[in-house]
Amino acid sequence: MKVTKILFLILAIICCIASDCDNDIPTYYMPQEFKDYVDFPVGSYWVYEDSVSGAVDSIYLFERDITIAQPSSDNYKWEKLIQRFHSVNGTIDNNAIAVCIDPIIYHLWTSYFVYGNFIYKKNMELGFEIEGTKYIKFYDSLKINNKWYTNIKCFTNKFNNNTYWGEKTGIVRKEIKTLYINNLSVDTNIVWNLKSYHINY
Repeated sequence: MKVTKILFLILAIICCIASDCDNDIPTYYMPQEFKDYVDFPVGSYWVYEDSVSGAVDSIYLFERDITIAQPSSDNYKWEKLIQRFHSVNGTIDNNAIAVCIDPIIYHLWTSYFVYGNFIYKKNMELGFEIEGTKYIKFYDSLKINNKWYTNIKCFTNKFNNNTYWGEKTGIVRKEIKTLYINNLSVDTNIVWNLKSYHINY
């Protein structure tokens, strides 16, 4: 009986120590500058127009979830963003997932408009690249469909598709140069420009 109590006490101490260790693990949160480009309330939507054909499509944000990811192998936790979009004409759901690559780098993967990814690092310079996404241009302002957008960051991906992100606006322009259909590369040169949008604040 005495041995059982001692074993129980040792187990309790180990659990407490493990719990304290977990609490000592730092948690990294999405920087506000990153969120200003990619994190929007449910009910927001964006309407795009194909600059060649005039076709119109829209993306509607219907689900948003922020969680704290479990401790990684690098011994830190991080804020994780998951968004789900519905493409009205495409009738498919699309996802965007933001993860912490390391304590100073955030990466958003999106499956809408052929992977319009966004990366963030404090004081990020042109040419910065991680996991197939590269920061290639910055515009103080950019005119699209007779409307001006400010603080535009442009990224390219491994498919040579360029995505233009506006601060507090989201994607304002998407240049889809290449599509991969049934493992075949197809040149498209499709350009989707933002026609209208609503951020549901």
